[in-house]
Amino acid sequence: MVGNVTDLKDLLAKTRPDFTIQNLRDFTDWAEQRVLAGDPSSNLLILASLGLDKDLIREEVQTYFAAYLKDIGKPYPDSLEATIYYFRRCFKILAWSEDENVVWGTLIDTFDRWYEFDSPMLSRVVNYWNGVRSDFVDCFDEEYGYLHVMFPRHFDIPRQKQCDYIRETAKRFFWLLECEYTCSLILKNSS
Repeated sequence: MVGNVTDLKDLLAKTRPDFTIQNLRDFTDWAEQRVLAGDPSSNLLILASLGLDKDLIREEVQTYFAAYLKDIGKPYPDSLEATIYYFRRCFKILAWSEDENVVWGTLIDTFDRWYEFDSPMLSRVVNYWNGVRSDFVDCFDEEYGYLHVMFPRHFDIPRQKQCDYIRETAKRFFWLLECEYTCSLILKNSS
């Protein structure tokens, strides 16, 4: 299922060493949905029940999430794998958010920074999206239009169609990173 529904890969994206988990309720809400769907894990049930607490304790949430991963035989992803999940999650938000402000905010927040990883394939994906952000945010003037662009095809996209272009393109990148084969190639081809 795609869209705004949180899945395991979205939560694994939050295990990146440089990622600050801003909403621990994502974990407990996800666990609750899994329990309601019939998952019998006791660690998942405990994780879901933590959602009843007024204030969540990070260590408790992480402990029961890690225990659930152990239950299902899924190791914590290494930094690069978690980064792949992170960008997959960002593309999911870009593609299926109904709020244009969320789309623009996610584009700027995600691709207005430097990422350090050793994967040529993932670097190309990020470089492309840095270009999209640069062309649509940095190089577009309401009065004069495009001042310059990294990708010439962006000249043909009027301002009112930019968000649609971002959404449709993000869907393609989401499905690319959703594919296990693509992820294995990214991981395999890193140094």
